Amino acid sequence: MTHALVSASRADGNSVLLFEFSYSGGTFYRSNAVRQITVLGNTYEPMVGQAGDIESRGDLEPDGQIIPFDLLITDEIAQLFVGYPPSEPVNVEAREYHIGQTEAPTFWLGEVTDFQVKEAGGDANLKLSPITEFFADDLGDETWTVECRHTHYDPETCKVDKAAFTETTTAVSVSDNIVTLPSGWNGSRPFLKFITGQASWTNSAGAIELRRITDATATSVTLTTAVRDLDPGQSISLIPGCNKQSYGGDCQNLFTNLPNFGGHPWLSNLNPSSEDIF
Repeated sequence: MTHALVSASRADGNSVLLFEFSYSGGTFYRSNAVRQITVLGNTYEPMVGQAGDIESRGDLEPDGQIIPFDLLITDEIAQLFVGYPPSEPVNVEAREYHIGQTEAPTFWLGEVTDFQVKEAGGDANLKLSPITEFFADDLGDETWTVECRHTHYDPETCKVDKAAFTETTTAVSVSDNIVTLPSGWNGSRPFLKFITGQASWTNSAGAIELRRITDATATSVTLTTAVRDLDPGQSISLIPGCNKQSYGGDCQNLFTNLPNFGGHPWLSNLNPSSEDIF
């Protein structure tokens, strides 16, 4: 479409905003139209709510274009974030469509970065942030600490083989954030070593759910928040945590991974500017 046709379409109210919310568990299509819109092979459902105007600070900072998005709490998209958000980003692609046309150019890309419920049983508010916001993330510098700075099981830094330390078992029962497990679920490793580790399972949508382990016993684990889509008899995988210590710690005794330790065990705890060290 030419610029003139686009301007005329907007003036006549024939411009429609299309939104695609996607993650590994599926894709949801919504529009601000009053009826279904089918374009590019996808059907966009009219949303009971609204997408607010793009909020731009005007300073050209990468996080300066935010879209506020209101939905009924019963909407499938809002329900994704109730209780515990998906264990991966929910990406958003926004398009502008003009009635009668066959194209719908993308004008905004980002992801859901915040979720709030305005009132019980009422509207849910999503904050959609542009992908450029994440370009500004500070990658950080070398961290000089006694503890390891690496992300556990990271293949580039920690290099511990995650699969080799994964214990796969079945859930006996689930109650809120506690999963009861068969005796011996922890294999050859002490069950207490799984605290600060991770539990994972596949939900009904085929996506992976992840939770941090906050406590463990011989027959159960307690997770960070309520468990969903995990039924008795379903497979669940658990991996140990790490206390980030080198000699005498988990890096040496549990993972035998001292060559890849990311801390500075010989770092002095004395302040060189203090007279006490002289």
